[in-house]
Amino acid sequence: IESTISANTAGFGGGGVENSGSANIEGSTLVRNFAVKVAGAVDNFGGDMAIANSTISENESPIGGGIVHEDGMLTIVNCTVVENVADPSLNANVGGGIFVTDTPTTMISLDNSIIAGNTRVFAGEALPSDLGGKAVSAPSRNNLIGDADSAGGLTNGVDGNLTGIEGAGLRPLATIVSALGNNGGSTQTRALTPDSPAVDAGDNALAIFPGSTPLEFDQRGSGFPRIAAGTVDIGAYERNVSEVQIISFSLNPDTGADISWISEIGENYEVLRSVDMVSWTVVSPSLLATSTVTQWTDPNPPTPRAFYSVRSQ
Repeated sequence: IESTISANTAGFGGGGVENSGSANIEGSTLVRNFAVKVAGAVDNFGGDMAIANSTISENESPIGGGIVHEDGMLTIVNCTVVENVADPSLNANVGGGIFVTDTPTTMISLDNSIIAGNTRVFAGEALPSDLGGKAVSAPSRNNLIGDADSAGGLTNGVDGNLTGIEGAGLRPLATIVSALGNNGGSTQTRALTPDSPAVDAGDNALAIFPGSTPLEFDQRGSGFPRIAAGTVDIGAYERNVSEVQIISFSLNPDTGADISWISEIGENYEVLRSVDMVSWTVVSPSLLATSTVTQWTDPNPPTPRAFYSVRSQ
């Protein structure tokens, strides 16, 4: 829970995590792990596993760059699985993002999740490969799959699923999520782009951790509601429509920390401050915007460092 698993190497499978019993992953990021044979980040081998509110990104293995599921039950809810790479020696869809073995006892349920921008490499060329192997179990609902041709049996417009662009081709990852970064909370996340099709495209009834516990927050934890605008977003990150773009920041030894942001005339804003990017405190009064750029100075910025965020009220 709320962990970062990164830069590990496995001699066979599961560069980050290998499970053959019962395991849960929640609120975590698995990034840049590598496995010599299978499953760059997660290998679920005959076990029951649930993954929720988590980011699996930039992992690599010959088969299943992000996840390999081999027998048992795998449940994935509100996760972001992007930019993972499978590098096999054969020309086959071995699941750059997720590979599911084709056996009667292998079941995978996928809800409210982004699987996009994953690739497999053949003859030096990176080819789209989000889901490979056995089709995901029905009904897997309200997912965003970047590549319509490797969508794991999901169909655009059916059960709330989005594949490719209107069911065809490849949707560029840059139109879905931004780069991995510090967006609040204790783990790095892939923030949704402003016009991402994942925004408000999930199903609130599916935003539950296995065991029927509603997801109160997104991956970042306290202070970041899982449902911010009435309808849950797809993926591990919930885009708060009140988030504001800060355009300049400077530290003045005489007056304090100067923050400027793009604003809407007539809107009220408030500035939040954190020393650890986990706990945030409102430090400004309500600020009425009278122009398209608003500025405020924190007269007492803490040392040695501070982080700032601005939101509309």
